[in-house]
Amino acid sequence: MSTATILGVSSTLTPPLLAALRIAPLLGTTATLAHAYMEETTTRSLFTPTPSQSPLVKSIIKPIQPTKEPTSSSIAEKESAQNIAIPVYFTTWFNRGVWGVIGINAISTWSAVGNLLVGGLGESRKWYVAGLVTTISHFLFVPLVVPSVQGLMRMCVEQEKGGKGEEGRAKELVREWNGVHRIRMCTVDLVAWGSFGAGILGYFAGKM
Repeated sequence: MSTATILGVSSTLTPPLLAALRIAPLLGTTATLAHAYMEETTTRSLFTPTPSQSPLVKSIIKPIQPTKEPTSSSIAEKESAQNIAIPVYFTTWFNRGVWGVIGINAISTWSAVGNLLVGGLGESRKWYVAGLVTTISHFLFVPLVVPSVQGLMRMCVEQEKGGKGEEGRAKELVREWNGVHRIRMCTVDLVAWGSFGAGILGYFAGKM
C-alpha cells in the first residue's frame, strides 16, 4: 500500500492502482504520438503528389497500368478540386480531432501531476517532471498553427457562400500546418514519451 497526503487529505493506493498511475503518463503520450503520426500522414497526403507509380499501387490496380505523365488537363482539374476539398476536409477533420488531442494530453498531464503529488518516485521524479513540462509544451505551438487553421476554415466558409479562393492557397496552408505539426511531433511529443518511458523503467527497476 502507498499512502500519500494531497492538499491535507490522506489517500491510500493499492499496488495495482499505484502501478496504473505510474504507467498512465506513458500510455497518454504513446496515444499522443500515434495520433500525431496519423495527423501528419493524413494532412501530408493532401499536398504531396499522388504515388500512382508506387509498387503497392501498381500491384493493387493490376492489370491497369498508371500513366507516367498525367495530362495537363487532369493536373488542372486535380488542382481545382484540391482547392475546394482541402478546406472542407481540414475544417471537418480539425473540428473533431482537436478534442481528442486535448483529451489525450489532459490524461498525460494530470496523471503526471498525480504521480508527483503522490511521490515515492525516487530518482525517476526528474523524468516525470521533464515529461510533464514537455507535454504541456505541446500547446506552445498553438500560436504557430493558428494562421493556417484560420485560413483554411475561412476558405471553407467562403466557399459555402459561393466564393472561390486563390488557386493553390489551400495546399500552401495545409503544408504550413503540417510543417509546424511535424516539428512539434518530433520534439516535445517525442521527448515527453521518452521521458515518461525512462521514468517508468527507472521506477520499476528500483522496485525489483
